[in-house]
This record gives sequence, structure tokens and C-alpha cells, in this order.
Amino acid sequence: LGKGHPLHLDFEDAALVSHHNLIRNNVLDHFGTTDRGAVGIWIGYSHNNRIDYNQITNFPYAGINVGWYWGTDTTLVATHCHHNTIAWNDISKGMRYLSDGAGIYLVGNQPGTVIHDNFVHQIGGGFTITSGIYVDEGGANMTITGNYFDALDNPNEAHAIKLHKNAIPTMEIYNNGGEYRVHPIHTNP
Repeated sequence: LGKGHPLHLDFEDAALVSHHNLIRNNVLDHFGTTDRGAVGIWIGYSHNNRIDYNQITNFPYAGINVGWYWGTDTTLVATHCHHNTIAWNDISKGMRYLSDGAGIYLVGNQPGTVIHDNFVHQIGGGFTITSGIYVDEGGANMTITGNYFDALDNPNEAHAIKLHKNAIPTMEIYNNGGEYRVHPIHTNP
């Protein structure tokens, strides 16, 4: 109360921030069966973490979420979310029920964060937006490279990498590849 929107409340005391965590070699399969907004791996305001060599499959919303401050493309806000690495993960069969997410979803200014060599495939099924990697509002100072995308399906909009209200000149995005498809909606009268 009185400190602003809860989404923007970062730690005031840096000593309380969780950091240097390793999330490696896990299999997350069929999660989010009760809460369809569930995320496989979530990091809010935390730094110097590694998320690597995980298999994340069969989920209703996003596989990996990192960041928690929705900013703008002109105002970069420093938070305790920085220098995280997301690498060598196999993310599949996600975004089955919800939209506006991704296999890997990032939000906010994240200096030193690197997303590389992930395989994101068979993502889609929600109604509006499907993305392999989605960098949402205020995204800045990240490197996205060497990721491969396949079978990203959505009736309206599908992106290998979606950028929304980001400070794009601060981003390094290169050597990503693969294919995705956009399918029309078929409805019965």
C-alpha cells in the first residue's frame, strides 16, 4: 500500500534478492492443469541465474518467464533482474489455452541477460498471439541468439521473436532460425 503497483515493487534491500540460482536438467511435463496461467519456470526480480538444459512440455501458457517490470520503450528502469542466462532448453507444446505469451517470455530492462540455443517448437493453440520468444514492454539490453523455432501455430498471429514496446537499439538479436506457420481460423456457422 502506498508504494505503487505491485508489479513494480522491486526489492529495496539488495541483500534480500535471490541470485546465482541454477535451474538445470529438469523435466516439466503437463503442468498448469488447474491454473492455466501457470508458468513452468519463473524469475521475477533476481539476477545472475542460469536456466539451462531443461525439457518443458505440454503446458497451457508460458514455459519460461523472466522479468517483472513492465516499462516503456523510452524509459529504461533498472531492477534486480539482470545477467540471467536461458540456454539449451527444449520447450514444446505450450500456449495451448492462453495467448499473449510464449515459449520464453521476457519483460523489462535486463542488462546482461542472454537467451541462446533454445529449441522452441509446437507452440500455439491460444486465440491471439503465439511466439517462440516474446520480449514485452520495456524490454532492453538483452542478447537473443542461436535459438531455433519450429511449428509455431496460431489462428491470428505467430512470431518466432515478438518485440512489443522495447528499446530495440539496446538489443542484440541475431543468428536465430527455423520456421513457423500462421493458420486461419475455421469456425462452424
